[in-house]
Amino acid sequence: MAQTYKGILREHSLGRINRVIENCTFEDSSSVYERIFLDCTDRVTIVARGVKRQILDREGVLNAVTEFFRRPNAACDIHLPAQTAEEVENLYSTEFMRLAADCSSGTDRLSVKLYNVPKADFIPELPSVTFGDNRMYRKRVLQKDDQYSVNANADVNFNDPKTVEKWRARVFAELDQTEKFAG
Repeated sequence: MAQTYKGILREHSLGRINRVIENCTFEDSSSVYERIFLDCTDRVTIVARGVKRQILDREGVLNAVTEFFRRPNAACDIHLPAQTAEEVENLYSTEFMRLAADCSSGTDRLSVKLYNVPKADFIPELPSVTFGDNRMYRKRVLQKDDQYSVNANADVNFNDPKTVEKWRARVFAELDQTEKFAG
């Protein structure tokens, strides 16, 4: 019997298998985020051009976020571009962002940093990358001439600490040079 995509993700995450898995649809992306939040024990870091409702506002992801924040040491850092108050309002209007804020209320376990830069210019080489527990990643794969399309193409790996360390250093070096949104 063929294994489901969710089953493959579960096997790779729990088995800490170092192998790239393709993520091709919004449903795949939701399954990946669900798995990352289910299996991370420490920290999830999301650096993205936006919060896609069709990926993060799904029941499985929202349930996994709730479980994640029940862990005593769990924390989530989110880095997003925003140039106007309307963009900020749109980001915070997603179910994912509201739930993360509610689950971490009264703590410092949710950090959201906004950057004053157009979406298309936000970390051009790594426009959307998520890290989990310094070993997992989901990295958006841009197609040729893809500025900000609606595709969900990404590579996922649940046990590649060397790549996570390399990309994390690159992303944060660029974020350190990016102007923060002043509101």
